[in-house]
This record gives sequence, C-alpha cells and structure tokens, in this order.
Amino acid sequence: MFKYVRKENTDTLLFFATNNQQATFSIECTDQRKRFRKIVDTLNNSGNYTVNIQSDEISTLWTDYINKDIIAKETVIRKKALQYYRQVPLHQFSN
Repeated sequence: MFKYVRKENTDTLLFFATNNQQATFSIECTDQRKRFRKIVDTLNNSGNYTVNIQSDEISTLWTDYINKDIIAKETVIRKKALQYYRQVPLHQFSN
C-alpha cells in the first residue's frame, strides 16, 4: 500500500510493506505537486489498486492506494495454510 498525503504546499508519499502499520519508506517535498502527481499516476497505473480518498478536520487530504493483487495473494496463502493445518492431526494428550 502507499499513501499520497497533501497539505497546503507539502506533499508526502508513504510506502507500507505488507501488514505494516507504520510506513517503511517516505518521501516529502514542498512545491512539487506536479511531480508527485506524476509519480502517483505511474504507480497507480502499474498495479491493481483500490483508491480511497480521505481527509481530516485540519485540511489534510490523503489517498490510500491498496494493491488488490497482494491482498488476493495473501488471502490464498492464508486459505492454503488453514487447509493444511486442518489436515494435520493433533496429538492427544492425557492427564
């Protein structure tokens, strides 16, 4: 996932690794909105993203770009792991 945060004249790109709550990598610049928009458009066009535009009370606007392909892949991995563990017999322990 990546986020594009816009405040008055400062733009920030935040990149998150899978399942991370904190940004793994970020870029922040002032007065570079056109260049940031080009980067965001390139990233968005190169993947399969769900776009979620949000804002808060202090005029901060941001957009979440969530990679649907990674979410689908993670779901498949979890399902396979669950199927595997259902097939593995658990040892019975007695007191």
